[in-house]
Amino acid sequence: SEPSEVAKLFEECSDNHDHDEVHHETVMMRNVAKLDTCVTVVDAAQFFENFDSVILGDNNESWPKLMVEQIEYANKIILNKIDLVSEDQIIKIKDYIGLLNETARIVTAIHSSIDVMEVLNTQLHRPGQLKNLSILIKEDDFQQKDCCSTAEQSGESPCCKKSRTFDSGLSNVTLGSTKLPKSRHDKRFGITSFIYESRLPFNPVLFEENFISKYFVFVDAGDDDESDDASEDYENNEAEMDIEAKVKNIDSVNGGGNEANLIKDTLAELNISVNSKEEKIRLQQQEAISKKKLRSESLGNILRSKGLIWTPHTHDNIVAYGQAGNIVTFNIGDQWKVLNAGAWVGSEKEKTTFRQKFVHPYGDRRQELVFIGQNMKHDIIQSILDGCLITGETFSMGIDGWKATVGDMFL
Repeated sequence: SEPSEVAKLFEECSDNHDHDEVHHETVMMRNVAKLDTCVTVVDAAQFFENFDSVILGDNNESWPKLMVEQIEYANKIILNKIDLVSEDQIIKIKDYIGLLNETARIVTAIHSSIDVMEVLNTQLHRPGQLKNLSILIKEDDFQQKDCCSTAEQSGESPCCKKSRTFDSGLSNVTLGSTKLPKSRHDKRFGITSFIYESRLPFNPVLFEENFISKYFVFVDAGDDDESDDASEDYENNEAEMDIEAKVKNIDSVNGGGNEANLIKDTLAELNISVNSKEEKIRLQQQEAISKKKLRSESLGNILRSKGLIWTPHTHDNIVAYGQAGNIVTFNIGDQWKVLNAGAWVGSEKEKTTFRQKFVHPYGDRRQELVFIGQNMKHDIIQSILDGCLITGETFSMGIDGWKATVGDMFL
């Protein structure tokens, strides 16, 4: 299950309606129970295989994405089947988990056997904890220098806590400050997270060609697999009936040569029909392996990236981008806050709530992508993404000009 959806059941309704009127006859989950702990079980023996898989679930879901989200949102992680992996592999898996969720407590297990009190009445879950998008290197408490104290007292940002920002003129990449104490992940892997931000829209065709298709395997999370499966099953049944008819007609074929050729052709067609799905998965896995190699060599090891995307053809709505391992997905989300009436009516204080990230003239529309991984080449990633932005004369055309002149990966 998706932990964020489960957690919502225990939180206050955030929909814009009269809650007393809508829910007065409904027993809300939060009124009869509380969410104490989000627990994720990780199969140590299959961890890396699942992370790199391109095989989809029954509802077209991406297993790597679901696994990563469950790790990210967990308060406790049970690392199971540790008897099937080496000590070095356990350390590596824990490091990967720590990169995705530095605060979760890891409990190792064999046959899922643990002390039940490890996951009961822990009081670790906090409402709203799943809403935080920006994952930067954690600023742990440390001894503040005199210069930082002086800067803070004068209303300036402490120099020891300033993030490193790389401004290309088109975008900003923000890393954790080099003056902060390094976590064990930073020491072992170098750059482990950064945020890419821009106030220019992506050219969706360039974004798809130069970043998504080049380095990842795209999965359309919105596909209705049932109709595709039904169509494929129908075609397979038709093919099998045709093959059966050919097999029955073998006896009526005169001449050994003709008979042998017909048997050969029939068996070949039967093999293609039976193995078409397996072959498709095999080819996808080969593609994923090839792209992972190119991605690692060119960009570093990007374990996870996610965030908000702005394109001309989704101008009114946020596009939620998510990547885990080899798989990338997109989902069309809510409208940008610039289109919320609350940003335009009411007191200045009320409007400020919606306008916190506004930049003229397009409001809060932006690119905001968080990258998590090992030894990532943030400068190269920034350069590639900058090359996908709409700039110059094309940008000056405005939204109608963008839609008229650039393609769309979402159509």
